[in-house]
This record gives sequence, structure tokens and C-alpha cells, in this order.
Amino acid sequence: MSRLERNRKNLELSDIRLASPETQRQWLETVDFKSAEEQKIFDVILALQLNPTSIDTNIFPLLKLSKDLKNAIREEGLESSKAKELNKLSATQLKINETQARKVRIQLTEKVIQEKLSLSQTKALVKEILKKHKSSENPTNQNSKIIKTVKTIGALELEGLAYNQLKEIRQALEGKLKEIDQRMKGASS
Repeated sequence: MSRLERNRKNLELSDIRLASPETQRQWLETVDFKSAEEQKIFDVILALQLNPTSIDTNIFPLLKLSKDLKNAIREEGLESSKAKELNKLSATQLKINETQARKVRIQLTEKVIQEKLSLSQTKALVKEILKKHKSSENPTNQNSKIIKTVKTIGALELEGLAYNQLKEIRQALEGKLKEIDQRMKGASS
């Protein structure tokens, strides 16, 4: 699809998918496919009068789903749109190992299927789980962010800034100082 877009051949897809089989074959011969398999895939898609752009957007990404989600689609009837959402619960996103991420995904997948949750409910649960895992991010990471921020503020070059810019910086810092004072008072109580 990327090559078709680069060669501007993608603009012809909507017309060619409804064309006669002979016209489709002639068009396929004008496209610079890297392999015979690519051409065969397009031949099948066009023969079924499917839109290759739609297939590329909606179907091919399903090939990248984790194995547990592919199984849930095949065996338990999980909808592909929900599977795409649940696939966001990866080890990388959750900042845990793959075995733990798979457990989280499987548990949530079972809940989605058993409770017949809608796509928006599934999105909300995925977002909540991701948020929970980000908030439990290790404190060392947060400390290094704070140290970096303090160093950035300390290294801020004020020379040459306009009066309005200096005023904005001062207001922002004063606001944060008030917030810090309130938190420190609450912590000492």
C-alpha cells in the first residue's frame, strides 16, 4: 500500500476494484509489486471487489495482534475492534514482562466477552489499566524526572528575555511555589 501511495496508484483503487476482471489484471500488471505474492494478494482482494485501502487499515493490523487475542477472536467471538484496544495492554505499555502482560490481557478479554462490554467500555477499561500501571511507575524514574526538571529550571538562561516572558516565568514559578507550600504543610501535619 505504501508503494501504491508513493506511485499514486492508490488513487485508482476505488475505480479498479469495480472494474472487469480483465481490466483489473491489466492494472495489476502496471503496478510495481516486489513479489508475485503481493500481486496474488491484490488479485484476490480485487476479485472479491474489496477495497485494498480498507483491508490495509482494518484487516492487516489484526495480523499483528498478540496470539491470545487472535485465539479469542477465533474461539470466543471477540470483536476485532475490541481486540485492537486490548492489544494496547502490551508488556512495553504496562512496563511489565510479557507473561504478566498476557495475564492482564487475558483477564480483561474474558471480562469483555463475559460481560458483553461495548467498545467504549473496553476502551475505558484499557485506559484505566494503562493509567494504573503508569501511576505505579517506579519511584526512581519519577525522582530522575524531578532532578532533571530542577536542573532545567536552574540552568534557565534569563538574559535577553523580554519583560513579558520574564513575567510569565515568574507567575508560573510563584504558582508552583504556592502549591509546594500547601503540600509541605499537609505533609508536616
